Amino acid sequence: MTAKEPQIEELLDHRDEIEASVSAYLGHGWGISEIQDLVEKSSHPSAVLSDEEFGVFAKLRRGRCAAEQFRCETVGLSAMSMAGILTPTVVGCLLIPNGALLVLKAVRIIERTKTAWEEAGRSLARLHSVKGPRFGFDEDSYWGDFRQNNRPLDSWNAFFWERWIEPRIEYGLDKGHLTVDFAREVERLAHRLDTVCGPRVEPSLVHGDAHQNNILSTPEGPTFVDPNVHFGHPELDLAFVDYFQPVPEALFSAYAEMLPIDEDFSDRRELWRMPFYLAMVEGHEGIPQDQIRAVLERFL
Repeated sequence: MTAKEPQIEELLDHRDEIEASVSAYLGHGWGISEIQDLVEKSSHPSAVLSDEEFGVFAKLRRGRCAAEQFRCETVGLSAMSMAGILTPTVVGCLLIPNGALLVLKAVRIIERTKTAWEEAGRSLARLHSVKGPRFGFDEDSYWGDFRQNNRPLDSWNAFFWERWIEPRIEYGLDKGHLTVDFAREVERLAHRLDTVCGPRVEPSLVHGDAHQNNILSTPEGPTFVDPNVHFGHPELDLAFVDYFQPVPEALFSAYAEMLPIDEDFSDRRELWRMPFYLAMVEGHEGIPQDQIRAVLERFL
């Protein structure tokens, strides 16, 4: 979240472009008559827009990388869809001055029941059932505003360190958000990964930011959004899913019906969350030293 709250007016300044894009997608005229502002749920100006019959979700990004970020997002959605995961349909990606708009077909959110949690667990397992030759992806992706280098590597431990952890440390040092001494403490973890990362795994297709807010409950089933798709470690998604708040055990039990969860996963959960803690450093939200030190004390 930036210092300035995103405003719905900024999105609606591009009403004409959105209406033209949706009209082209539908093959007939479409105009906005209903607006549901989602400012409280998003770090970017976003809303559900409808003509009372057909609705879209539209969000706006600013900056020179905005169009590339949205393009990468659509690539990730497509990859998950090909794996049998429900994702929103892409209506259009529009260039605007100093930014871009992404327009997706709106989905109807329903209450998350025990059955819905179980379906979410099975969908994650279905996604993780897709295997790749190496850890990484054909192209880079974005984790929020942070570019994810997905150049493939043979080792998960190397990928986790070089693609997830090391860039966060370097950014924190460059911007002065991390002290050299603290960064050196974190870097000691690199020499322990062969010991603490658990059993070797095949590269599995992962969402890459699978906290529960990115898994929507809909009448059709779990719908995955905002991906950071690559071939990685399935425990990464399992560690992220309850990062912000706990999820029912039903999700993990249903997942385990399709794919095994290693008995020591819970011991590694905080290790996989290190990117989140370091992203707070990169995102100017303050250094969560207590959480980082707790991980280091546990795994060094």
